[in-house]
Amino acid sequence: MVSSPAPPFVTEEDLDAPSRRLSVISDVTCDVTSDLNLLPIYDDITTWQEPVREIRPADDASGRPAVRMIAIDNLPSLLPAEAAATYSADLLATLLTLPDGEVWQRARARFALALEQEGLSAG
Repeated sequence: MVSSPAPPFVTEEDLDAPSRRLSVISDVTCDVTSDLNLLPIYDDITTWQEPVREIRPADDASGRPAVRMIAIDNLPSLLPAEAAATYSADLLATLLTLPDGEVWQRARARFALALEQEGLSAG
């Protein structure tokens, strides 16, 4: 998840570049309406009924292929068991560092800062 502005992964200029070879983009974040969208190259998600949308036609003169976009906002539900297994396996390493691992120390510090900014205390 993106929580602060960052340069886009792909831009309109990238798609129009004469040397572009990219032909398929799959956006699993589907953050189309967010100001922090890292793929500001499309304006609507795709659906199960129409999972792929062409966002640039092929250019036969330059040899550039068409660019097709997949942006189904619930794509992990296609393989729920696999998605859950992968997520839990990735999370396990972090959970095993509770309570003093680096990730948890950063989270604790960020939480304390958020409380302070709101004029609250953890006690």
